[in-house]
Amino acid sequence: KGNPALGMDRGHKADPNANREWSPAEWADARRLAPREVCTAMMLARYAGFRGQTIARLQWKTYQDDPDFGKCFRHTAKKNDEQSYVPAVPLLRNYVDALPVRHLEFIAVRDDGTPWPSEKLLQATVSHFLRSIEATSAVDPGATMHGLRVTYAAERKQFGQQIGKFQG
Repeated sequence: KGNPALGMDRGHKADPNANREWSPAEWADARRLAPREVCTAMMLARYAGFRGQTIARLQWKTYQDDPDFGKCFRHTAKKNDEQSYVPAVPLLRNYVDALPVRHLEFIAVRDDGTPWPSEKLLQATVSHFLRSIEATSAVDPGATMHGLRVTYAAERKQFGQQIGKFQG
């Protein structure tokens, strides 16, 4: 009738640095140092707020013309099967438009041009890259791809549709 776990210690303590916002300096360094396959995933998380599972399967056909923003992403999120409309802010639009792999089905691909076989591999690749630059102090501990989504959401809340205008 009661909670059998009441009074027990938690087996896991949350990391206060996990999923934190990124600083502008961290973002600039990570973006400068990232190989294209990692940078593309990070750009889509940072400026569109996409989850890793969405990034791994985001197709070029979802990147469409938009009368208000020039370009947008219209897709169905895998996690909740919801239709989504995300404006492509100028920084993201310029980056995506310059990608040399437009003949492929997916926007975010591995360095050899093949699709990511899984979201887990994409996440692991980004995570390994971030840990490697964390060791050089380019980013502070706790920098994650999900933290880029947190940064996107915080900036969107603060600046509304002008997201991407204030940070690069």
